Amino acid sequence: MIFESIAPRYDLANTVLSFGLHRRWKRTLVGALRLAAGDIVLDAGTGTGDLAYLAASMDARVIGIDLSPAMLEIAARKLTRPAPLRRPPATARLDLLRGDLLRLPLGDGAVTAVMSAFVLRHLANLEQAFGELRRVLAPGGRIALLEFSQPDGWIRLFYDTYSYRVIPPLGGRLTGDRRAYEVLIRSIRNFPAPAHVAHIVQGAGFVSVRRRPLTGGIATLYTATAPAL
Repeated sequence: MIFESIAPRYDLANTVLSFGLHRRWKRTLVGALRLAAGDIVLDAGTGTGDLAYLAASMDARVIGIDLSPAMLEIAARKLTRPAPLRRPPATARLDLLRGDLLRLPLGDGAVTAVMSAFVLRHLANLEQAFGELRRVLAPGGRIALLEFSQPDGWIRLFYDTYSYRVIPPLGGRLTGDRRAYEVLIRSIRNFPAPAHVAHIVQGAGFVSVRRRPLTGGIATLYTATAPAL
């Protein structure tokens, strides 16, 4: 699992390689969910916990699930130290669990919102994953999912050069694992186009499916709701 090797310096690498944009994108994602006290939020593929702690700061209960023990260990450490995006109140309820997003350890309708950042392209079966998210989401619940995409126009020229020639060597220098970043770049190239991803979301039973390009299409935010009863 590539995230085991890069976990200790994953946050630093994200900030450097994205010029800090990942923080703005994550705030946009959480804002799209319109969270309120009483919401129970699943952070699917929580990683080092950025989204989880941001949502917890809004008085929601958050359940962060990830397959990587190393990433979960980093996330747990953040409970005791403040940092950008991570300022939960002392009373915030936040649980971190190890689990597979294709077989979530949650009951039907267990959460009122689902969020995820940069996880979808690593899943072996998108249809099954969205089916699981639909299963655990209560009627009328919301999802907001962030994933990299490929921009168009002049941005594409810069983006391709930066992705292939800068990210792998710089990511390797920052984390000690260049190969991990070569794999991550390939995963972006192999991921379906946003229109197709939105179609899969709709096919899983979600309604009001929308896709919003961020920063010229470098990333895409997908939002949808579960049908109300």
